[in-house]
Amino acid sequence: MLVDASGTRNRSTSEGAFQGRLWDPGEDIVSPYLWSRGVKRIDVVVLSHPHEEHLGGLFAVVRNFPIGEFWHAANSATPAYSGLLERVRQKGVAERTLAAGDELERGGAIVRALWPARSWRPSGLPSHDDSLVLRLSYHGASVLLPGDVSTEVEQALLASGEPLESQVLKVARHGSNSSTSPEFLARVNPRLAIVTGGAGGFGNLPSPETLERLRGRGIRVFRSDIDGATTVQMRDSSLAVRCYPGFLTTLCRFESGDRKGGVLTPP
Repeated sequence: MLVDASGTRNRSTSEGAFQGRLWDPGEDIVSPYLWSRGVKRIDVVVLSHPHEEHLGGLFAVVRNFPIGEFWHAANSATPAYSGLLERVRQKGVAERTLAAGDELERGGAIVRALWPARSWRPSGLPSHDDSLVLRLSYHGASVLLPGDVSTEVEQALLASGEPLESQVLKVARHGSNSSTSPEFLARVNPRLAIVTGGAGGFGNLPSPETLERLRGRGIRVFRSDIDGATTVQMRDSSLAVRCYPGFLTTLCRFESGDRKGGVLTPP
């Protein structure tokens, strides 16, 4: 399952190999990474919501891989979103429009949609609160993917009674202070959190307030702008995290019951 595919398809202003040229994160980063891991087919592609930094790379992914299903929520019919749906349909990929309460099983893993509510109607323009919120669970391990929902949706999730507790949390809105409220963190109670984007591409994000809330609860934080690509491996009650900042690799192990961040050991 691939959830989103990053960035904006435009001219890069950052330093490095892409500086000053047009680039496509789906073609230049996501697809080559998947090929390097031996992935030749994607069973499920998920769009959390149709903002460009989530949708942009999916055009290349849909072009480059056989795909079993495409999952999304009900979203505003923007040109980019409509164009992606057209490409999905041209390839004959099966579609699912998910809403809260939908639950699917894939390979022994349970994927449950927690948001949007079935009564939710997307606004005219893409909104963070249109995000598809998913909780993935497998043999007692769980990951929460809240898209970019705000504290208002977090409150609705808290009131819904849906299961939220998860060992791993993908932090909403790249660590903005408009999400990841103390009440939400207390219910999810993650052992580690991953912040995508960061200062390299999202200005002043993640916010110091959000980082303080996370670390104040003893949650180990990994940031893609600092730690690079982050891989979390779950086995029983332990978590092993590998980070790839450039050409370096570090390994951090989380033992059962350890909420202090684990001990760094050689890869």
